Amino acid sequence: MSEVESRVSDLEDALMKLVYAQFNTEMALRQFIKKTEAFQDEMKEFKDEMQAFKDESREERTVFKEEMKAFRDGSLVERKAFMEEMKAFRDESLDERKAFKEEMQDFKDEMKTFKDETRSIHREMNKRWGDLANKMGTVVEDIVAPYIRRIARQYFGCSDLEFFAVRVDKRHPADPLRRREFDVVTVGGDLVFLNETKSTVRSSYVADCIDFVKNDEFFAYFPEYKGKRLIPLFASLSVPEDKVALLSKAHIYVMAMTDTTMDLVNFQLVEGNSSQ
Repeated sequence: MSEVESRVSDLEDALMKLVYAQFNTEMALRQFIKKTEAFQDEMKEFKDEMQAFKDESREERTVFKEEMKAFRDGSLVERKAFMEEMKAFRDESLDERKAFKEEMQDFKDEMKTFKDETRSIHREMNKRWGDLANKMGTVVEDIVAPYIRRIARQYFGCSDLEFFAVRVDKRHPADPLRRREFDVVTVGGDLVFLNETKSTVRSSYVADCIDFVKNDEFFAYFPEYKGKRLIPLFASLSVPEDKVALLSKAHIYVMAMTDTTMDLVNFQLVEGNSSQ
């Protein structure tokens, strides 16, 4: 083969290789284009799906907003109705409470009037009772003596009285010529209750009572009760405050008529003086 033929043959080989390479390149380019077109199609489908999702989400949000708006509007209406009902309830309750307070005030006024009237009736009955007892000279038996048992039990815890006597006429053991009348003498346990009752309270009566208790003359007449505690009681229908103060200072209890009953009027004063 000549040199020219050899070059021609090489040139043909090179040309064939070039053609083959170009063919392969075109094939690869076509495949790439197909893949690109397929990718574009997938991207388009994806975009379409995303658009559809956005559209659906937009519709759902719109529906949700409308539902929320309807709920808020409904809630506002319900809250408004509830507030109106509560206001009506409060107004009704205020009216009922006001009416109840007025009824209670009327009841309290009626009870006060009733108590005042009852107290006035008791006071008038006690006054008439005391006046009648004064006239008949039976203040001790009718008014004072019946309350001694309660006084002994309520204030001194003495419920078991072994001796109770009214208008005791007693002779002095050491001097038979001396006699004395004791209005009420009561004995219970370690206590001896001595009551002196006066229909009219005079300064001399109060002074005599104080001296008698102070000098322990009671036990001179009743030596059998020595060692017991003496509970002296000065009683009258009414005792002035200055006389109550004197008797309290001397540790003598004062019985007087209150609005409803005969009672001790200076128990705390005597107890306070005894503790000093």
